[in-house]
Amino acid sequence: MNRDEEDKARELLARAAFWMLLDAAKKRTDIVQWRNAGGFEMEAVLLALDTGGQHPYLREWEARKAAAANRPAPGLRERGARRLAVLCRFALERAGAGKGQARRQIAKALERTGRRTGLPAASADTIERWERAESELTPEDKQVIDNALRCCGRDHEALTTHFLGLMMFRHSPLPTGAVPR
Repeated sequence: MNRDEEDKARELLARAAFWMLLDAAKKRTDIVQWRNAGGFEMEAVLLALDTGGQHPYLREWEARKAAAANRPAPGLRERGARRLAVLCRFALERAGAGKGQARRQIAKALERTGRRTGLPAASADTIERWERAESELTPEDKQVIDNALRCCGRDHEALTTHFLGLMMFRHSPLPTGAVPR
């Protein structure tokens, strides 16, 4: 799948999910609650997105986008991949690798797979910066690390491959089982 096809798949999935969520929420409430909760405004935003129309929320988004034009923040998919790289470093450390060794191993793995998977490339120094930028490990993060160690043991290569698989799954725009044409 090339970049344009991937972007189109992401667009269509997001559009379908927005409308599906809107429809499900609308069916769970009456018209007064819908109005009071901002349901009509949400419909207006989605319609504006689909038709190229206007809405104050979209104008605010445009202003924020312009303000961040010099260096936009990474998107949710990229942030998720970065977080998993950091969790991989913690898992490798718990499996006996030093911090530097773990970062270098992750960087090499991302370099090997990044071009064909779209995962972000990173040096060991970049991974260290990601670690500093991240918050403390959450209970969910610790569970991901524990699950990886249970699955892979102390095998550094297996742990790295496990986390790369999670990154690719998280990063992919296609639903599980979907086959690109």
